Amino acid sequence: IVIDNTAAWHTADFDPPASYFAVAIDGDILATTEGAASTIELTHTHVSRILATTDAAISTLELTHSRAVSIMATTEDAASTLQLLHLVAPLHLLLPLQLPAPAWRWEIVPTIPGQRIYRCTVTGAVDGQPDVEIAMSSLQARARLKGQSYLQVVVPWTLDHATAVAERPNGELVITSGVRFADGSEVLTEILRADLATITQRRGGNNASITLVGYGAATIGRGQRRTVSAVRALTLGPTNQVQGEIDLWLLPGDIAVEPSSGNAITANLITYTVGPRDQSMTVSDGGG
Repeated sequence: IVIDNTAAWHTADFDPPASYFAVAIDGDILATTEGAASTIELTHTHVSRILATTDAAISTLELTHSRAVSIMATTEDAASTLQLLHLVAPLHLLLPLQLPAPAWRWEIVPTIPGQRIYRCTVTGAVDGQPDVEIAMSSLQARARLKGQSYLQVVVPWTLDHATAVAERPNGELVITSGVRFADGSEVLTEILRADLATITQRRGGNNASITLVGYGAATIGRGQRRTVSAVRALTLGPTNQVQGEIDLWLLPGDIAVEPSSGNAITANLITYTVGPRDQSMTVSDGGG
């Protein structure tokens, strides 16, 4: 089914083993599948709003090369998947609703210019404060498959930063990352979270800073295979590891694949380094 050049609602319902395919220039799309083999594919869409529902265990919703102002998608089974691939800015609202949670991710098409960004938020609900975003100088983190993960954030010292942190001693450190586009729009996802444990202020000279350290259990992956981009180093031995560009979707328990050799390394430990001159991750099958 091809829907083209109309501003009206587009609605379709299918049972197994049918699939749904739509190409739309304008308007809204509502798509529903109810069978185990059903698939919704919205390809090269440029629409105001997309609402999609899948009900069955292996139903899949895929949005590929899509530009949309808002997307609302619902999956009702653990094996259902929602994939948002090569979404083009602006993506002002991304709202997946699920019971239980599906696997979902977005990626930016390489030909669209954008800047990778990292943001740090200190939550404040436990201390009766609103969440606050603070600027980072650098971060280091170790996300482990087993045991406590570690997160360290260095923040330039300012009175506002010092006050904000002091007011939220029981907060969480939340790191989000994504892309900022030329029009100023951003697409972000959470990559790290830890309970704030220590606050250290260093004053004096031109390098005054606040160091925040947190610990907590990492979000565990489902064993997905992810190809490492911009590989810098591959080490094989008693402990195998690969270093490359930070992958927002690789989690402890997933598998990192070095593309030139095909070596697959289980991510028992992922080490992140983010600073003004370096942004990288090292995936290791030791230390988990």
